[in-house]
Amino acid sequence: MRSPPDGGDCGAGGDAEDGRPRVCSRDVYAGTVRLFEQIVSGYGIEIEYVDTSDLKAVEAAMRPNTKLVHIETPSNPLMVLTDIAAVAKIAHAVGAEVSVDNTFLSPALQSPLALGADIVMHSTTKYLNGHSDGLGGR
Repeated sequence: MRSPPDGGDCGAGGDAEDGRPRVCSRDVYAGTVRLFEQIVSGYGIEIEYVDTSDLKAVEAAMRPNTKLVHIETPSNPLMVLTDIAAVAKIAHAVGAEVSVDNTFLSPALQSPLALGADIVMHSTTKYLNGHSDGLGGR
């Protein structure tokens, strides 16, 4: 496996050389898929895409060494809803972290951290500032 140029995190939940798989919502922003397929997978990181609105599918995707579960809810473009608290409980049971793309609901309408998420991303280009010159997360 290749290490990131700076020797640190590959942007997908930890050390790129740990060999631990990641799980991602099947319906996510196309840029997320491109990041995982064109960049992250180049570091030897396995990404499994599942319907995260189906908790049985999430449970089935978990392995004892799963590192990260990334969800987007509501998703883009189909507006699929995922139960953040339930997915967090499933992920945390195997020691995985949960990241949430909270673009559509913004921090005003949904607080993923309060629901058990470990990492949250907000697109400030949509509902927080309305144009493409800002990016935020927490």
